[in-house]
Amino acid sequence: MAANKYIDLLALFLFFCTVVSTDRRITTDFSLGCNGRQDCEGVVAYIKALGDKDTLHYLISSIGLPSALVIRTESSTMNKDEIMIDWESFLSENITDKAGSIKVDKSIKVLFSYGVFFTRYNDTSDTADVSQYNVNNTDFHIFKFDHFTWENLKKVSDDFEIFHFFGTQGRASDLPHLEYNEDTAQFDFILSNINTHNATLARFAIEAVMLNNWRTRPNDESNGGYIQWKPVCYLAEPRSRDSDTYVKHYSVNKVNSELKDMLKQSIAYAYFGEALNSSTC
Repeated sequence: MAANKYIDLLALFLFFCTVVSTDRRITTDFSLGCNGRQDCEGVVAYIKALGDKDTLHYLISSIGLPSALVIRTESSTMNKDEIMIDWESFLSENITDKAGSIKVDKSIKVLFSYGVFFTRYNDTSDTADVSQYNVNNTDFHIFKFDHFTWENLKKVSDDFEIFHFFGTQGRASDLPHLEYNEDTAQFDFILSNINTHNATLARFAIEAVMLNNWRTRPNDESNGGYIQWKPVCYLAEPRSRDSDTYVKHYSVNKVNSELKDMLKQSIAYAYFGEALNSSTC
């Protein structure tokens, strides 16, 4: 897709879906388990979607990589936190300390969990195949998200409506008017004021990794979560059909050692721990 030297807005729309179907009560916490600690406020956004028979726990973090972790558990009447974060380990500069720093209370059964992690983006000429690249190829400008400094999530959520969680069914008021229900979460991925390094026909590519621990087939919608996306983005604000453009997607590739190292900087390692080393796709 072609763009000017500076793009005001590029938005990609994703749905993280879980097939359960029941009305839910939504609560949000930007200081889960902080207990007065100032350095953990807004580091992780915790959204709890409580249903009659199960609960969806969403943890959004910008530590290392922009990440979304979804954990489905049986519903509980316990008064204490069901999701626990060991902040000392989670915020440690020692990567190995992070493993297992996010846990679910042992008294609660985890039905499944999965995460989506945005690892990098690039801009290039409008002719390249961005599914394959050589690090020495000057057509590409690769930006690894673990090298970025990210804003506090509490501040971002106040300024932009980028996370959307739903307690019932409906359709989004903003374009592209995606349909939603109580088992979906919508994320708008926005790139604003991007310097394209004097490339007049820059194309932007976002790389995402999905990890899960379910034992059924990933495409079996009755037994887990999955991702849907709308292949459209908007090149101006406010969104309109005059500024939309098509989004191309590429096939799934295996996770290589470089990606695994990047994931260890994220909330993925905090929850999945050493299981990341055995992940393949």
